[in-house]
Amino acid sequence: MSNAFAVTVRDHSMAEVAPLGGYASLDLDLRHMGAGGDTGVSEVKVQTSHPSLAAVLAAGAGIVVRRTGSTGTVASGDVVDVEIDESPSGLTSIMFEADDQILVDELAYPDPTVEVSASAMSTFSVALDRRPAAGNGPAETAILELVAANIGPAAGVTRRRYAWLEIPATQSRGNTSRWGARMDSLADICRKIAVPSGLAWRLLQTTDGTVEVQIREPAADPATAVRLSAEAGTVTSLVYRSTARSLDEAIVGGEGAAASRVFTRRTSGSYVTGRRRRVAFLDERNAENLTDLRQPADEALTNAAAVAGMTVTLVERPGTPRYGVDWHLGDVVTAASYRSGTVTDAVQSVRIVHEPGADPVVLPSIGVPGVTDSASQVAAIRRLIDSMLRS
Repeated sequence: MSNAFAVTVRDHSMAEVAPLGGYASLDLDLRHMGAGGDTGVSEVKVQTSHPSLAAVLAAGAGIVVRRTGSTGTVASGDVVDVEIDESPSGLTSIMFEADDQILVDELAYPDPTVEVSASAMSTFSVALDRRPAAGNGPAETAILELVAANIGPAAGVTRRRYAWLEIPATQSRGNTSRWGARMDSLADICRKIAVPSGLAWRLLQTTDGTVEVQIREPAADPATAVRLSAEAGTVTSLVYRSTARSLDEAIVGGEGAAASRVFTRRTSGSYVTGRRRRVAFLDERNAENLTDLRQPADEALTNAAAVAGMTVTLVERPGTPRYGVDWHLGDVVTAASYRSGTVTDAVQSVRIVHEPGADPVVLPSIGVPGVTDSASQVAAIRRLIDSMLRS
């Protein structure tokens, strides 16, 4: 059986320079929009004698993973750690992060056209960079403008430009509003804009030399969602998890001080008066109007919602839904169990483990983030599943 995935090495300019075929194992750890700055770290192991190892060790090298025979990218990102076993039959472990980390590691300036001096003190003439620039508009437009203005090929500060970053034209999806950014990480502000609108963003190397900002609007219709269940033959094990709402009310403090400071309150629509209440204070001194005060509160309430979710174990075989082909990170899928019922929600994380000669084992977490296990723990899970399937 040939490898299920094609792996290549890219250089610092995102040009794919060497194949990494014949890997010994592949372990992909993929996260939805890098929540909390965690974009996951994946691993590919190859023989230490592999001819492409020199390309892996070059400064700025990265890894690109695609389905064999497909142009669609499953994972891509920079190499962050290499461990070489130089014994005669030794393996080299190559760890690489997701390209979503690019947005985690970059800031949204209050004015993206202003450079911050390295030799003197700098100021910005505005408190917030408001997007869309033209006024109230779709969430997708705001996200793409923020990325383009700060780190796109035509960003206002030449030093910050990434020539290999492709910003697609907006399709004007999502809620209509106007958002402000001030030294937020680009990942944080883009996630805050995307989540209330039901949008999902991701960065992937789509073609040789190009990393693309991708925005999806997953369908929430259970009738059209990919179904993962034991009776459908796609699930070998399932763990159900239910979490309670963690915030019912947010008090937001704006500009001013002491008796002149302004406040507003936002309460979850699901809160029932008289029941135990969970309240938090949010400090938003840079907010300039009521809309600016409400946005962080609404985001906090959305993120604190009660969630029912499942982590399932899939073994991909011909005819079963495949990750990266039939469903993707952030897509809405349906997972069903006999005891816990059905959950239809977004895929928050995916773990894919593959060794040549075996079917890929896929562990998506739906509705709630999954537990990040080490590569060795996941490999042990895979071996256990394989033995169960053979018995």
